[in-house]
Amino acid sequence: MAAIDHAPSHAALKAERALLAALGGNCHSPIAALTELREGELVLHAALFSPDGAERVAATLHFPVGDPAGPGELARLLLDQASPNIRQHFEGPSI
Repeated sequence: MAAIDHAPSHAALKAERALLAALGGNCHSPIAALTELREGELVLHAALFSPDGAERVAATLHFPVGDPAGPGELARLLLDQASPNIRQHFEGPSI
């Protein structure tokens, strides 16, 4: 598999999955995430929504590739800014 593994895509996937885990999200959670590789670091953009889509909170964090703490820090930033209507839908350890 190493021959077809695209390292930047793999790093982005791992960061987005770690964010989802830190939030306690699942495939039904109102979460958006996009990771970019810029100048050797990951830039993770994410947003949380209320189930009806009326409320939104967004944040972006830059961190080194492979940093296991970055996605969890972004989860905390998002939840700190989120209204109770959004926060109640996430069960992760970051709450």
